[in-house]
Amino acid sequence: MVTGSATQGLHLVLSLLMESSAPVFVEDPTYFFSLKIFRNDFSSNVVPVPTDETGMDLDELDKKLTSMKPTHGSGASTERYWAVIYVMTVFSNPRGLVYSSVKCNRLVQLARKHDVLVVVDDVYNLLWFQPSEPPSKPLQPPARLLTFDKASDPDYGRSHVISVGTFSKFLAPGIRLGWLEASEKILSRLYTSGLALSSGSFNHYMSRVVSVAFKSGQITQHVEAVRKELSKRMDKLCDALEKHLPNGCSFVKPEGGFYLWLQFPTNVDTFEFLQFSAERYGVAFIPGALASASEGCHNCVRLSISALDEAKAEVGAKELCMAFKEYSMM
Repeated sequence: MVTGSATQGLHLVLSLLMESSAPVFVEDPTYFFSLKIFRNDFSSNVVPVPTDETGMDLDELDKKLTSMKPTHGSGASTERYWAVIYVMTVFSNPRGLVYSSVKCNRLVQLARKHDVLVVVDDVYNLLWFQPSEPPSKPLQPPARLLTFDKASDPDYGRSHVISVGTFSKFLAPGIRLGWLEASEKILSRLYTSGLALSSGSFNHYMSRVVSVAFKSGQITQHVEAVRKELSKRMDKLCDALEKHLPNGCSFVKPEGGFYLWLQFPTNVDTFEFLQFSAERYGVAFIPGALASASEGCHNCVRLSISALDEAKAEVGAKELCMAFKEYSMM
């Protein structure tokens, strides 16, 4: 189903498939604008679940789902879910992590066990890093969570995964065109909503433009070029950080996407450091606490390569390290 953007698609899914009282379980940290949508637009009870380099702690998620699941039945129609799990399983924002196949399988099993909907923000899954030299064998992207929710499984039920995609991340930010992938049963509920029926499409003109671009055969070549460019930018950023970061700081180099998650020593307040870094060195970043539903991650930052060329990524990393060294001596 075509949408007016990933954000509009997420909003549509929550409006039509989530019970009004549904809690939303999120990775901690997660995408900070999604937190605003859950809390400000839907007044949802946002439940943070600890997350490390491998993804969400599924044992903890299982415990939270078990403790919060209604025991008397919700009374809502079978078209809606009593709870939503919001995740990014491929090149997540802000951590850039990827879930393993084992973890994806278990997450789907938990969704079926507790009869909840998993909404996957799949906006970076096409952006795995492409090396400058051709590899010996074709590179394959990490599997999306949707591929693990198979209708052939005996416990498939009413299906429990919906994928939110966008063209903005690999064509142009201003396109504002996305899509939703899910089972036919879920999509039929979205297709027949008043919002969809009243317009027929959420972005008629751009849908036609992108359709022509795909038919021309140029999209595949363009996306490959985007992957190579992003890979070069991330290499420059990580090389500079590895060379100039002082002891006590750490990061894991992403294999795709836009973002790198950088951890400073636990005594660092990155809101305070942001003000210092921006004023003294002209370097800005997203403080980790903005992405934390538990108000944690105070010593972490999200760095982005989306708007930087190679030179700016390298210089920015060096300036950030210089800023932190000076800040640490205050």
